[in-house]
Amino acid sequence: MSYWKDFKKNNKNLWHYDPMKKSQDAIYVGNIVNYSFNNFIKISKDLKYFKKIVVAENFKSKNKDVQKRIKEFRKWGFNEHNTVSYQCFDDEYPNFFKKINKISGLINPSTYLIRQDPGQSLPWHYDTFIGYMNKNNIKSDKSIARYIVMVEDWDWGHYLLIGDYSIHQWKKGDIYMIPYRMHHTSVCAGMKPKLTVIVTGVSDKKSLHNLKSKKFKI
Repeated sequence: MSYWKDFKKNNKNLWHYDPMKKSQDAIYVGNIVNYSFNNFIKISKDLKYFKKIVVAENFKSKNKDVQKRIKEFRKWGFNEHNTVSYQCFDDEYPNFFKKINKISGLINPSTYLIRQDPGQSLPWHYDTFIGYMNKNNIKSDKSIARYIVMVEDWDWGHYLLIGDYSIHQWKKGDIYMIPYRMHHTSVCAGMKPKLTVIVTGVSDKKSLHNLKSKKFKI
């Protein structure tokens, strides 16, 4: 059975799986106000801070689920040329992400900056959090939250789809959360790189998505 068919079978109660249904599948968390994000924009121009990540690279993995997923990505038409991104991690550059981690309110936050250049895409997938869970000795993914923080105002060709909900024309500092095991995709088909900060951590009552306010100050 294919990756997508297998996922739908094993998670049939999580979502409707109807591409024509208009549903609010993205969770809007709020906006970080009065923060320039210039430090992220500045480092995004220098690849020395980044690791090259190729999602649909044709390599042999010891993890059978990863093998299955990559095989299907490549069957869909994704490959090592159109699934490239550059990622800068807080493990290596903690000072870049210190303020974002603190404001998130997540327990044991782990953060990285993604630069997605024009012509690059992230295949339709859900986040397994395998690396984060192994690092923090977490047994279940149900307690994990992931924030997508927009570094710049929206620009033409930048596209984010969460479930059936398409996100565009976002403002700098806008934060979205992906619901539990919700499939999503990201595409840069514009004229400049698409920059986003991803924050992953264990949900807490003080986490941003659990607060009444939608405006956050660093």
